[in-house]
Amino acid sequence: MKSLLFSILSLLGLCTSCRAEDSGTLLSVAEYDAALKRDTTAVVVDVRRSEEFSAGHLAGAFNLNVLDEAAFTKGIARFDAAHTYYIYCRSGRRSQRAAQLMTQHGLRVVDLRGGFLAWEQAGMPVVKE
Repeated sequence: MKSLLFSILSLLGLCTSCRAEDSGTLLSVAEYDAALKRDTTAVVVDVRRSEEFSAGHLAGAFNLNVLDEAAFTKGIARFDAAHTYYIYCRSGRRSQRAAQLMTQHGLRVVDLRGGFLAWEQAGMPVVKE
């Protein structure tokens, strides 16, 4: 009985660690900014709707709406796995989904904890169109 319970718990632990890895790396604003500045392969992707992107986004980011799953999947299929993709959405929810899709395509993903709202609250620079 003990060995069966141990086996089940070990399997659950393995599955949990796989899921965490499958969704990329989640960093605070300060960690994300520092990693972005030192990463020579960085590509910044805003996964919000185009209206949200136009209202304000991180410098150098391009927009690929994760809610348009067909377009998003088509877009990430063109991504080069040699790059690291720094993604964000408004609060972090949509970027979680984007990270899952992107890591399933073999891409390295860094996600911004708290999203664009956390970035703005921290007083970080924003580009507005």
